[in-house]
Amino acid sequence: MESARWQAVAALVDPVRRALHDYVRRQDHPVTREEAADAEGISRHLAAFHMDKLVEVGLLGARYEAPEGLPRGRGRTPKVYEPADNGLSLTIPERRYELIAAILTEAIAEKPTDAGEAARRQARSRGKRDRK
Repeated sequence: MESARWQAVAALVDPVRRALHDYVRRQDHPVTREEAADAEGISRHLAAFHMDKLVEVGLLGARYEAPEGLPRGRGRTPKVYEPADNGLSLTIPERRYELIAAILTEAIAEKPTDAGEAARRQARSRGKRDRK
């Protein structure tokens, strides 16, 4: 899972790819390559290249689907993209909620009169202990 997070970050370094990802995430419907290309002012082929890279790293999902409300034309059914529902989450810097929970639990266990000071004391103590 850690490797997948870094691959996702690396994929979003490219500004065109990041813009396409942001565009797809803002839409309330699956997006075609043509729609994304028009929105970002790039060619359909460039949009397809970048969007397929985003699928590879798990940031977008893709499937073939005929546009709703339009007659079926000739050729292949268009590929549509939408945000992936993979639970991938990344925060930089990494947030360690279990650590803050442990620090606050230890602070509360002291039954302090000043909760803020108790939390700071526990955090300093934990920092010194973890540094060793």
